[in-house]
Amino acid sequence: SGAEMAALHPLLQRCGFRWGLDAEERGGLASGSLAWAIDRLLLGLVLPEEPGLAPADTAPLACGEGLELLGRWLHLLTRLRHWLGELRRPRRCEAWASCLRALLTDPQTSGGLLVSCDPGARDEVLQVFARHGFDRAAVIGEVLHAGGSPGVLVA
Repeated sequence: SGAEMAALHPLLQRCGFRWGLDAEERGGLASGSLAWAIDRLLLGLVLPEEPGLAPADTAPLACGEGLELLGRWLHLLTRLRHWLGELRRPRRCEAWASCLRALLTDPQTSGGLLVSCDPGARDEVLQVFARHGFDRAAVIGEVLHAGGSPGVLVA
């Protein structure tokens, strides 16, 4: 939700995130990077916040949020870190097409394309996607009209 996303920004500030994806991008200094902030949140799930407790120079941060919400945030931040790293790598034009296709269809980032079609055209639509390099395209559900009311069955 919008409120959850708005709460993520101050949490990243409390974690000490300033800039950079990792130590490599910060000239060898991990603290202040996105990877370091993610590690602090993960450590905060299993270790107490105690002065002097900082495995690998990373102090745990107990954020006080529910496990489900924190899990969603950690998933989002981890995928964001992955894709920002991928988008910063130089590559040839053909490789860019493949990279961007993967980003647009990555179900882990909720960036996956959602296409609806007539059930009778399903196989043909999947073949078209495959021909154009979207080989991970799949049917994820179908609209049902059971008992006169529409519903969605997710496979």
